[in-house]
Amino acid sequence: MEGWKSRPPAFQLYVKDVLTSKKVRFMSAEEVGGYFLLLCEQWDSPNCMLPGSDEELAELSRLRERWGACREKILACFVRHKKNQQIFNERLLFEWNECAARRLQCSEAGKKSAKSRTSRLNARSTTVAPSVATNPQREGQRNGNSSSSSSSSSSSSSSSSEFKERKEKKEGVKKDDLSPSQNNQHEEAEMVLQSLNTITHRQFKAFEGSNGSRKPSASLEFILARLAAGASPEECVAVVQLKASQWLHDPEMAKHLRPATLFNRTKYDQYVGELGVADPCRGRVEIDGRLKFCGKPGVRGVGEKARCAACAADAAARRASGGQADEPVKEGA
Repeated sequence: MEGWKSRPPAFQLYVKDVLTSKKVRFMSAEEVGGYFLLLCEQWDSPNCMLPGSDEELAELSRLRERWGACREKILACFVRHKKNQQIFNERLLFEWNECAARRLQCSEAGKKSAKSRTSRLNARSTTVAPSVATNPQREGQRNGNSSSSSSSSSSSSSSSSEFKERKEKKEGVKKDDLSPSQNNQHEEAEMVLQSLNTITHRQFKAFEGSNGSRKPSASLEFILARLAAGASPEECVAVVQLKASQWLHDPEMAKHLRPATLFNRTKYDQYVGELGVADPCRGRVEIDGRLKFCGKPGVRGVGEKARCAACAADAAARRASGGQADEPVKEGA
């Protein structure tokens, strides 16, 4: 994964890990500065490694003539490679590999999706083209046979109608066939499911079937059932946030962060009982160039500010990308 494009552009700084590290705690401000600059240099290098010579490290850390006095404590945070004598911070190298692997995985998934779309378009064009060439209706028109053309046209439209009905029945209910209230409920359920995916780093699908299909997945059905029973999307997102704060870092409980558990009829009522008091949404939005609180009805989980479903989803997405949860969102975004 050599090359600028494949290198991750940023790394997360785990503040508590830094502040509680015994090696860092006993460093001077000068040594911490040199150490942090070396971490940045390591992250930006093609293989996430640093040169092993003191001359180069003195320059990279910007300590220069002070490197000799700071060297011991700083190098205690690095490991020397056995073969090439380069040095690296083990935790940073691990994060670099994880980040680079995720970027490569997303890139491969995008290429695979594009290839799949191209294949479908090619298949569609190859199946349509022969039918035009061998269509009896077209041949009849060329020969001037009007009676043959009309009968062929009626039979063709009839078979086309039957094919369309069978296809729609197979694919399920489409978005245009839903009533306005059902359509809105599906969109709210999708937003709740997206919030769950963002917070837990999962990939629960909203729908099943081919392109254009509107057959809800089992995951979406659980959320739709709760919305139909009177739950609000804000309340559903608050339940997700609450249980994620309790379970996400527990390997045994993290596997229960799924729609079948969170939105089960009996368990959901118990989780709602654990929520805090409903308050106006405290998400910040930019309106007419000024920052204001959203103010929509929101639900506050344990240790969370009250947020509506939209602001909660935006906050979760920003956290996942390494940003601040309370960054302002422009009106209509």
